Amino acid sequence: MKDYIYHASCVDLSTTEDVKALILMVSIAKPITLQTFRKRAEGLELWREERHYAKRRKDGPTLGSDWAIGFYKSTFRGYPCYYIRWSAIEFIWVKWE
Repeated sequence: MKDYIYHASCVDLSTTEDVKALILMVSIAKPITLQTFRKRAEGLELWREERHYAKRRKDGPTLGSDWAIGFYKSTFRGYPCYYIRWSAIEFIWVKWE
């Protein structure tokens, strides 16, 4: 079930509390696979399309083939989250319980 909803990127965060939460999120993160991320994060396909990644390798670069992308599980402001680190920008999906 895709229960993690896109929240923000690190460049969208503006409060001191959000920046502290971001630092903590990154410091305790665990790497995960693209497959795990894909199962849990709502809207990943739209995110992929907006960045012009191909669905299949034969059609161009894909999320799975880009060395500048990492997938992680952590917490943000006390809530479970998944995030993508893409060219040193974190894009955060949160499970607001």
